[in-house]
Amino acid sequence: MRSRCLGRVGLVVAVGVACWLGHGVGVGEPPRQPAPPPVLAYDAAKTRAERQANEAAYREHILGMRNRLLHENLGHWVAIAGGRAYPVNETRTVVRPAATMEEAVAAAEAEVPEARHRFVFRIGEEGDLEELLGGAEIAHILGNWFMMHLDRPDVEMRALGPDIPIHFVKGGVRTEITAKGPDSRMYLRPELGPPGGAGHAEALYVLSTGFGGYATIAPVTAAAASLYLWELPGSVTISGAFQKGKCHRARAQFRFAGTDLDFVLPVAIWPDRP
Repeated sequence: MRSRCLGRVGLVVAVGVACWLGHGVGVGEPPRQPAPPPVLAYDAAKTRAERQANEAAYREHILGMRNRLLHENLGHWVAIAGGRAYPVNETRTVVRPAATMEEAVAAAEAEVPEARHRFVFRIGEEGDLEELLGGAEIAHILGNWFMMHLDRPDVEMRALGPDIPIHFVKGGVRTEITAKGPDSRMYLRPELGPPGGAGHAEALYVLSTGFGGYATIAPVTAAAASLYLWELPGSVTISGAFQKGKCHRARAQFRFAGTDLDFVLPVAIWPDRP
């Protein structure tokens, strides 16, 4: 367990060790952009079934040779979809981790374009984690690791406390990124989307210094942002005073409109409730 001091706000952060091919182009036509894979309506049962197949593929194609992969391909990217790992070698018998996330995702999308669930991860970052939550009782929470990304010269954050605003400052213009919530706690409403994709600012997140991780997200929010296509193998078990659960690990893109605040971070997706 390591700890890191959060600069100006003085927080101690607890670490819980987070292609489609185009068709021919006619003369004089502009190049066509690759068509994105279709976005399927969220179906919890079908997503769960695909996750189980992908978990089995992880055990078969990655876990069995993980020591070699850690030695030869640490930090390289793999995508698992449709019960298979990608990219693969020329004989399609062994996974060949890619140098970039985009290459791994393109290989999986080319083979399984209508996936409802997918793992996308770097060799070495997968596995199970544990995080303490504190007293936050709502589904959408931003923790200490998220706040560390706000500890920068262009963010004005005088303190953390009731009704205290946070501003992004550029060229003399101050843009408030805190949002009005149901009580006096500090809330943010970032745009949330898949890595590299469009996002939507819908859910309201509470800032919690009691949470040592990045963010927790409700299943409906994760589904709307297609985050089940960006999961990491493993889980994060979250324990708090008012809620706990074994959550899915994923990546998400956070943006704040009118600012330069734009980052991809790990998130914990709460399990579907019966």
